Amino acid sequence: MSTTPSTLSATARQVLADIAAKVSPYSQQPVDQRFVEHVSNVYHGMEAAHYDEYESSIADAEEAWQKALHFLAQRLPQRIRVLDYGAGTGFASLQMLQSAIGPRIAEVVCFDLSPAMIDMCREKMKTFPQVQFTYYADVAGRDALQQEAPFHIVATNAVLHHLYDVADFLQQLPGMVRPDGVYIAGHEPNRPFYYNADLLKATRQFQVYKRLRRRLSPGFWMQKMGAKAVKPSFIQRTIDALLADGSLRRPLPHLYVQKMIDVHVPWGLGLDQPWGQIGFSSTEMAAQLGAGWQPVFTDSYSHIKDAEATHHWWWKHRIKRLAQRYPADGADALVVFGR
Repeated sequence: MSTTPSTLSATARQVLADIAAKVSPYSQQPVDQRFVEHVSNVYHGMEAAHYDEYESSIADAEEAWQKALHFLAQRLPQRIRVLDYGAGTGFASLQMLQSAIGPRIAEVVCFDLSPAMIDMCREKMKTFPQVQFTYYADVAGRDALQQEAPFHIVATNAVLHHLYDVADFLQQLPGMVRPDGVYIAGHEPNRPFYYNADLLKATRQFQVYKRLRRRLSPGFWMQKMGAKAVKPSFIQRTIDALLADGSLRRPLPHLYVQKMIDVHVPWGLGLDQPWGQIGFSSTEMAAQLGAGWQPVFTDSYSHIKDAEATHHWWWKHRIKRLAQRYPADGADALVVFGR
């Protein structure tokens, strides 16, 4: 599913143009597809060793995955072949292998642009010796996928929002799926959330609560007084690495780095973004997959857009009430598409 600039959709070309317009003053190199992928690889290389620890919102998706796989159990054959596209450290593969369909999975192909992520994934999959695994990494690995036969399941988890050319990916994906197969798009930003005033208000209220709670902690004041070191974020480490390898001439704003990585996840809660879509619509995604494709299962969650909210009992109760009132409008969603 590789693309070249001449085959990019108009939307993707506009995203790249918007990125270039903002980022070029900071860059030593042309800001193009290769540059954006390089930034993503550097970031995910920094993040790989701590991905499962810090991505608590990914862990919150487990329930949605298990619901979806339970739903699919009767639809899938006895011998299942899976492609985990953008595998990361293997979250989606683990969800499938540890689910009701796990004993029926005979082969898993894992691909990620980041070699560091694939190394982590490979280590985790050693606990499933009965399954045949194939691993692909980097751009060469993406190209090699085109030689693979179609799969019963093509799965992505937290992948689409990294792609500046989502439409092109979805238009090519049906060729990777068997006629009786499915595509699972897990843990993606859900567009209805950003237009739901009640959910946005609840999220802002939790952010105020979190700031106040942090200011009451001893660690906050120790950092303010210099008695405790401030650990640099993955974004800051990425900027430092890009300066060191000559990709940048001066530090990028953190917003631009985050949006080059999470292209279609809105920064904050506003609709005014430097580039990218405002999350995804399952109806729009089905249309991009092509004729005959439709959502066959959907689950949304994160009705307060902050994974920490689930760790506080009162806010957890409020999330439950919001989910009951707006079941389709959570900030994150998992959708299964079939024909």
